Amino acid sequence: MRFSVFKRVLNGLINFLLLSSLFGFVNDKSFAKESISIEKKEIETNKNNYANNYILAPGDSLLILFQNVVEFSDIYSIQADGKIFLPEIGFIKVNGYTIEDLQKKLTSEYEKYIFNPDLNISISTYRPVKVFVAGEVKTPGFYILSGTINGTPSVPSNNSESLISNSKTLNKKILNVTNTFSNLLYPTVYDALQASKGITPYSDLSKIEVVRNFPESKGGGKIKTEISLISLLKDGDQTQNIRIFDGDSIKVSKSNLLVNEQILEMRRTNLNPEFITVFVGGDVKKPGEVILPQGSGLNQAIASAGGLNLLNGKIEFLRFDREGNLDDKYFSYKRSAKIDTNQNPGLMDGDIINVRRSILKSTSEGLGIISQPFLQGFTLYKLFD
Repeated sequence: MRFSVFKRVLNGLINFLLLSSLFGFVNDKSFAKESISIEKKEIETNKNNYANNYILAPGDSLLILFQNVVEFSDIYSIQADGKIFLPEIGFIKVNGYTIEDLQKKLTSEYEKYIFNPDLNISISTYRPVKVFVAGEVKTPGFYILSGTINGTPSVPSNNSESLISNSKTLNKKILNVTNTFSNLLYPTVYDALQASKGITPYSDLSKIEVVRNFPESKGGGKIKTEISLISLLKDGDQTQNIRIFDGDSIKVSKSNLLVNEQILEMRRTNLNPEFITVFVGGDVKKPGEVILPQGSGLNQAIASAGGLNLLNGKIEFLRFDREGNLDDKYFSYKRSAKIDTNQNPGLMDGDIINVRRSILKSTSEGLGIISQPFLQGFTLYKLFD
């Protein structure tokens, strides 16, 4: 009897320990995810971490400097199969690695051939950035952008400078690479939105989602962050205009209402194309398509169409969103109306302006058509009388 009681107590203790361990494991997993989320935030905001999270792929070229063996120092391009060819080692896969990961791997590999290998690795040429832009932009889709970061990424250390100067064969090549670092710029979220022909009247720039591949050595998978470009448009704040990587996806959220303040700020920038095309029809002197500078208003479009004919009626203003929904407004023309007011709205690409005829003009033209046969008959009668 005592043994059975002891056995039940022991089983209960074991189950408790198992559940505690399991609960701890779950907590550790959630903590790991949270750690990745926090680390991701650092990636997006701290430019010093960009190089540590850049994933190497075909199209990149690496500047590898060997402190011990000058003859091995050179620029190595990553081939289509994701490999580079190195002295002694031969072909080695680098696709999917970060610079930090590759540094450790090559150091380990070269310990077989070099005593205490000391390598310095940096990127000499970055592959083009292929990014997918979706959501509330003019033309969603894939875009290929090129460029490098604003500033100087990892460059050879002071010890490497003596190595470069002592290597006559590599001197010119490597110096040309290091001297161009400070002149290169990486593409940013702003550049990607420009490539997609800019935003729409319903774009919510305070909610832009960026999804990115994460290095396998740091957990792999994808990470996500949300940024706002409103402060960039208003005050030139660059902190939210993060650098984009090859393989990133960007999605611009949609607002249910026109973001008028945002539209006004956008027109003062080069985010959208320099010119827009609108259609002006109806009772104007030169109906048809009109090309105007970004930021133009309805009155400017009517003036570019030759102005209004006499006895014109109300203005019909039509704008379609990307879902095909129509925003249709009617108002009287007012030459002195300020831009971005109800009677002189600021224009977006694709807007339609129709100048209606007045009731008096329509009535007089209708009477003219009705009475025309009678007048012609009366004239002929008088001619042959």
